[in-house]
Amino acid sequence: MTTEALELAAWFIVGMTGLYYVRAQPHFLSQGGNLLLSGVDILLIVGASYRLPIASDVTRSAIAAIAITLPAAVVMVWRWARQRRRTAAHH
Repeated sequence: MTTEALELAAWFIVGMTGLYYVRAQPHFLSQGGNLLLSGVDILLIVGASYRLPIASDVTRSAIAAIAITLPAAVVMVWRWARQRRRTAAHH
């Protein structure tokens, strides 16, 4: 991988990790802190997606939308599975 590809991957990873953290630990920071962290992470992801060597802006936007939505979806599925395990253990 080239240095540029690793740099872009790092921006995506940092942004998605921040969004995951805000969704997984919503009470660690204040509401304003969560909003600020989420905003910065979204800017990192959108900035990285627009630096991708893809000609179509629609494709870049779709990649950014998936990267922004994925951490929340992972947390949602993880919580659902955990609740399901707890419910099954009580029956």
